[in-house]
Amino acid sequence: MSTGYGTVTLDFLYNWLRVYMMTDRLALVQYSANDLRRAGFVAVDDEGAPLDAPDDLFLAIPEHQLDLSDGKRERFEKECRAVGAFWLPCAGG
Repeated sequence: MSTGYGTVTLDFLYNWLRVYMMTDRLALVQYSANDLRRAGFVAVDDEGAPLDAPDDLFLAIPEHQLDLSDGKRERFEKECRAVGAFWLPCAGG
């Protein structure tokens, strides 16, 4: 099944996140812009306009897979802002 993500994107994610990973594997969750909208979030482009393509894909990484102890959370949050990543609250959480 195609994910819409190339090897370069997945390699970047792995290389960036490996210092935070609790194991040598990382499970990713894929959402579309419509999935996010149904959960109450609106995906926007660089100008702040809602995305035209409701099927644009977003990757989510469940936080429980990451080691954010001992000051790593602050560094991780700073890196997330730098690459345009964002926190997505858990449903019902």
